[in-house]
Amino acid sequence: MVTIRGAAFASVFLLANASSTPLYGECVILTADSLKQITSDLIFAGTVAEKTPGEYGFRVKFEVDCVWKGSVPRRFDIYVSVLRGEMPTFEGFSVGQRHVVVARKLTDSRERAGLGLADTDAPVYGPVECTGFLSPTIERDLGVSKPPSGH
Repeated sequence: MVTIRGAAFASVFLLANASSTPLYGECVILTADSLKQITSDLIFAGTVAEKTPGEYGFRVKFEVDCVWKGSVPRRFDIYVSVLRGEMPTFEGFSVGQRHVVVARKLTDSRERAGLGLADTDAPVYGPVECTGFLSPTIERDLGVSKPPSGH
């Protein structure tokens, strides 16, 4: 079963029959306007500097160059759980490729444990569900950005 936060932010097509079959969701392309309705802590863009696999997910280190929401340093890690549905995985992005990231603070203890983060209380972030499909003009449409923090 797929959990989708802020389902009102985008059209989600649910396919189900009258039985007790689980529902399946499909993410659609999001625009700058629809991103305003998503519960997120950060929106930034940067270049993939490193990808490190783990047991139930991986870490993606970004070289951040612009921020639209929140405070993000120049080098920033995003933790991606492979156990959650509809997650942007950055699998198609190799080191050196640019991406816009919509992220939220990871607070669920099981999710943090699955990512190898059970022993730390440090704030860590992961992508928001269904945000891997952004409009090709998303950076322009988001408007004026600010530089990463610490600059």
